[in-house]
Amino acid sequence: MKSIKALVTPELLEWARTAAGYSVEQVAKKLKIPTESLRKIEKGNDQLTIPQLRKIADLYKRPTAIFYLDKVPELSKIPDFRAGPDIAELTPHAEYFLRYIRELRQNAVDIFQLMHKEPSYDFIGSFSVDDDPEIAAQNVKECLNYDKEEFDKIKDPAKTFKYWREKIELKNILVFQIGKIDPSIYHGFVYAETPVPVIAVNQNDLVEARSFTLIHEFCHVILNKSGICNPFFSKSHDDNRVERFCQRVAAATLMAKDDAIKEFSVMQDNLSTNAVSIFAKKFKTSYTATLIRLHELGLIDDAAREKLQLPLAKSPKVDEKGGNFYNNYLAKMSPSYLHLVFEAADEDLVHYGEVVRFLGLKLEKINNLRDRLEAGGILAP
Repeated sequence: MKSIKALVTPELLEWARTAAGYSVEQVAKKLKIPTESLRKIEKGNDQLTIPQLRKIADLYKRPTAIFYLDKVPELSKIPDFRAGPDIAELTPHAEYFLRYIRELRQNAVDIFQLMHKEPSYDFIGSFSVDDDPEIAAQNVKECLNYDKEEFDKIKDPAKTFKYWREKIELKNILVFQIGKIDPSIYHGFVYAETPVPVIAVNQNDLVEARSFTLIHEFCHVILNKSGICNPFFSKSHDDNRVERFCQRVAAATLMAKDDAIKEFSVMQDNLSTNAVSIFAKKFKTSYTATLIRLHELGLIDDAAREKLQLPLAKSPKVDEKGGNFYNNYLAKMSPSYLHLVFEAADEDLVHYGEVVRFLGLKLEKINNLRDRLEAGGILAP
């Protein structure tokens, strides 16, 4: 029986392949066809079969429907703020998450429009890269209604991250976590456009590092600067003013100047990696972020920072196929996003077929997810 051909737009095949980071040779090998055959298909001189199109869509992490568009969609490329000569190339999987999070943001924008709601973002523009990072850090705390007494009671690093995440989501910003990405590629990224700015934090980082990244990305939102970020780059790579400023503000937010100087005075006569680790634990932040702050305040020089520097630690590998599926899912998804999708469904603004697409889950899992959200107080019963 002759295979049915997929009458797609050839230009979209080449666009999707290059965007995903694959060569013609790599894709041809996965399709088990000659390289020259794929070149002919991308030039419109031949066509894929339906099964081949599905395989390519899965490989490129694209819906099959996108290949039937008349022309390549105009999608703005997120700026790359990562600094330094040793920055890793974006892998196809890393590129996929940039698209995936952007799609989730667009879903939220569409729902807000259906609801005729316009979230407020009056805090955006409240400081600029020309301002004092110490004053900007105080601005961040005031904007997020930071309560020092409440914060000091938190001892668990995971609860510290949860504290900052909840505070930021109250500002109508969605915060997602992404996995399976080496932190050497990126620690996080942000789409700062309004309405609905979105922050993505790399779950493969230690949770203490994630808190630093989260506040760093929040600074990007205030500056209205989208970008792929490495908040932990060294001072020698400070040619990017936006990234450098956000680094300083995040460090000052987590480690107030007077408190940091006071704590350093206790350990300065016995400065060691262990002493820095104790300092970092006290301030509920990462070891690397601590070195950044101590160096920024002039408490350690370049030589001391180099001597104390340790490789960036990664979070223990999580078996995403094991454990509790719903706990893993809820850790990654923005609570506000989930609430928004279910609210739209309850108001009959979207049908359950769209809910399936918005959440990326099968219907039976969506019902179980809703039960858990109601039990956790995220949704009203």
